Amino acid sequence: MIFLTVIATIYGLNTGCRVWNDTTSGVFLHELFDYSPKQTYLEMYLSAKAVAIILVTLQFGAVHGQQPKPMILADTNRDGIVDDSDATDRAFWNPSCGAIFLPNGNPLSNHELASCHNASGHLLLEPSLVAPLKAIPLEVSDDAIAHTYATPDAASERVRLFYLNDSSANPAETASWSFVDPEFTFNASHVQAGITLGIDGREFVKDLTKWDGKVRVHFDVQAQGGSSSDPSPSPTCQRLCQYCGKESDPVQLDFLSRLDEARKAAGIKEPLYLFNQSDDIWAQDFVEPAYASMPVPNGQPISLRIMLRSAHGSHDCLVGRPRASEPSFLESGWLLIGHVDEFVQFLPSNETGLGFTIGIADTTSALDLLRNTSAAAHGGVRAISFNGSVEGSFSITKEELAMTVDELLANETFHEVNAYAQRHIDANLGILLAEMPILRDHVVRIPSLFKAPKVSSLSSLTETVMEGEYLLVSFSPAAINGVVLGNYYVSPKTWGRVVEGRDILEFALREVYAKAGMEVGFVDDFMSHHHTFGEVHCGSNTFRETDAAWWE
Repeated sequence: MIFLTVIATIYGLNTGCRVWNDTTSGVFLHELFDYSPKQTYLEMYLSAKAVAIILVTLQFGAVHGQQPKPMILADTNRDGIVDDSDATDRAFWNPSCGAIFLPNGNPLSNHELASCHNASGHLLLEPSLVAPLKAIPLEVSDDAIAHTYATPDAASERVRLFYLNDSSANPAETASWSFVDPEFTFNASHVQAGITLGIDGREFVKDLTKWDGKVRVHFDVQAQGGSSSDPSPSPTCQRLCQYCGKESDPVQLDFLSRLDEARKAAGIKEPLYLFNQSDDIWAQDFVEPAYASMPVPNGQPISLRIMLRSAHGSHDCLVGRPRASEPSFLESGWLLIGHVDEFVQFLPSNETGLGFTIGIADTTSALDLLRNTSAAAHGGVRAISFNGSVEGSFSITKEELAMTVDELLANETFHEVNAYAQRHIDANLGILLAEMPILRDHVVRIPSLFKAPKVSSLSSLTETVMEGEYLLVSFSPAAINGVVLGNYYVSPKTWGRVVEGRDILEFALREVYAKAGMEVGFVDDFMSHHHTFGEVHCGSNTFRETDAAWWE
């Protein structure tokens, strides 16, 4: 299974809070799982590794025997401004409190440009993306000097520190900021006036064996006399997933004209973006849009998009190891392809109080539709009404398309397969409901049927299945495997049985999604994706809005 969309923002302590004391030189902040009740549970909203920053021990010399009280501030209350209001609870971090910074290393495009990005050098090209820090003015002797630096080495290579040249400089201009390397020395006048600092990341956490996301930022002042330490604020940075209920901006899709009509019907003005650099049709698999965001003064959060590359080759480091809330692991081993979008989705909802609800595959209602068709004396119609050519199909035969409703209902294996599927679906739904405050009555049940394919090229997989178990795929194009565009749903055209000119399954699906307040548009993917065990969602991708204040 490929990713599950992701963002970067700043997180911290997850289980209780440690308070600084005289012997504490730093607090390691842990990663949080990347969702909040207001915006998550996308198509499996899994977390990526958080980046934590710890601002640690400030050591200052005493002046004339006095112990000055040093203080360094960050935007702990998340109003986008560093001021005295951030002095409260500076050593605490939780999902709603604690400073945030961004990984500012957005690559421009391909491998040859990967080393050229906003944070690749020592210039602050986008001052609006730096997270503010501030060392308050401190009375020190005129011979005092100060240094600021990040540790450990793995972290110092991946973050940048800047200082504002003087208080009258325009913080929106690149020229107003100077890079702070470990050898840079602040003189006494800097310390006495107070220092405005900024921090960003050159990259987000990509390989836990190289960097675990923890950073210490030191601010040391040396002068005559003793030293003093201050509890420091703790910014952190986290990637989060997109939530499929967010508005699209625009849709990225790789199969064309029929989907373009659905785009127009959904009210999206931006044209489709076509991936022409590859013959890979599975746009959901080779890239995953993510973003990072942090608060700014008097406005919506500022954000950066992150495009996560393919997880092919068992690259799972982006999942990370969340601490505050463990990810929900769903069982998909009963599916041949093994993707959770084959049986679960998340839909907009005004009933749950979360802004979304669960859509789940349901074989019971799908079988009832077949039985009702047979009971109405229409059992002789074809169960799948697709009327095009299946020549060259990977998995579908003419004999399968010719099967009638009554023949399907008489097939004992068909019933065993769908009972097997329903047991796994029910178990997965139980996992989700245990994690989310959603009532079963608010779950949207999508009629769906499954089959155990017999494809010679897959024998190496299917022959290893134990007796009584199956590796399943969708029997016909699976409506649940579509794309949510606000209140418009792009569904694979299901090609259900047609009675008196009406597709019974399509009609039932419109009613089901209407209960969730959604209009449905159907896109034919039978020979573009379905015959190779994928659907509209698998062959498409989307950019979503990134303006959610996830920390609220």
